[in-house]
Amino acid sequence: MNQLAKKYWAVTFLLFLLAFPQAVWARRRERFPPSPLEIVTPDPLLPEEAEGRSLTAVQRQTLIENLDRLNAEARAALGAGNESKAVNLWYRELRLRRVLGSLEEVEALGRVGAIVWANNNAEAVRVITQRLEAIEQTIETSNNRELQQQLAGAYEQVQSPQKAIAVYEQLLANAKKQQDTERIQVILNTIARLHLSSFDYLKASAYYQELLSLARARGDRARELELSEELAYIYDRAERSQEAIEIRQGLIEFYRDAGETIQVSQLQLAIASNYETAGKLQEAAQSYQDAYNLAMSLEQLYNAAIALEKLAQLYSSQSELEAALQVYRVLLFVNSKSYNIYGMMNTYDKIAQIELIQNNDLQALEAFKRGLRLAEQLKIRRNYFIEQIQKIEEVKEQI
Repeated sequence: MNQLAKKYWAVTFLLFLLAFPQAVWARRRERFPPSPLEIVTPDPLLPEEAEGRSLTAVQRQTLIENLDRLNAEARAALGAGNESKAVNLWYRELRLRRVLGSLEEVEALGRVGAIVWANNNAEAVRVITQRLEAIEQTIETSNNRELQQQLAGAYEQVQSPQKAIAVYEQLLANAKKQQDTERIQVILNTIARLHLSSFDYLKASAYYQELLSLARARGDRARELELSEELAYIYDRAERSQEAIEIRQGLIEFYRDAGETIQVSQLQLAIASNYETAGKLQEAAQSYQDAYNLAMSLEQLYNAAIALEKLAQLYSSQSELEAALQVYRVLLFVNSKSYNIYGMMNTYDKIAQIELIQNNDLQALEAFKRGLRLAEQLKIRRNYFIEQIQKIEEVKEQI
């Protein structure tokens, strides 16, 4: 190969190398087009003489009015069913809002983000969320509290609770440094709410505990009561039985100190359920008994019946059938005292089932017959009781 040919192929190869990455990037641009919020084409709504963001007061006001009109047009388009047109109008508005500053832009991003999320436009939500993330990176070290607050709210609007929590955590750290108790409480409430919205009960409980400590420190008994009740619910959802028990025991002390015993039997029922969930069955049985005794002393027949029903079920589950029978018989008395015919009917059914297990067919038959009489009064479950009675009588005839 002569020198001329060598030079030709060398130049050709060099041109190929130069063209190759451009072709690759061209294909990538086709597959991954730039974000609609990053388009830099000049917009007629932006004054030509304005350099960067340095708008005059008049120019700024004019731009705001034009952008408000764009927003109104977008809403009208969405209302008319033209979502594509609406989203494109909003993209244009959002691009131009950037000129007004980050606060105005983030507010608009959150507003539009909430709309497109409500309309299940995943692509628009993604575009807006990406822009919020880009803004967040520019303010991470700025300690711009107002902008961080706006950004966290915008993340909430596009249903990104974890991203919102991350920003709120920064705000919380700053509030603690400044010992701004009022702001600390507001942010703690917000973070706890966001964790609850994600069903992360365990994380939410940590923030409620912090709020509870603050309420106790300032002697706010009403808020302490409210937070304790919420914490008990959260611990139930998080399946943290011991923590739920401790909170409810504190609530019992609170109500007793205040001379308010009406809520105590309900709390004892909940504690008994917590013990049962934790597998502490002896403690559960005692708590159900305590709840029954208190409810009867307060003539809370409904709570008393619940306590007995739960206690009988607990004994039955542990094959302590005689104990269960005794409890069900007391339950019959409580239900009769409150004229709860439906409850009595079901209790006779439970008694009969236990008697059958113990091969006490005559006692079971008597219980089913009593249940049938009540079923006939209520005009429900009549056929069930008749079938149970017939089964026992058929067995007796065969014997």
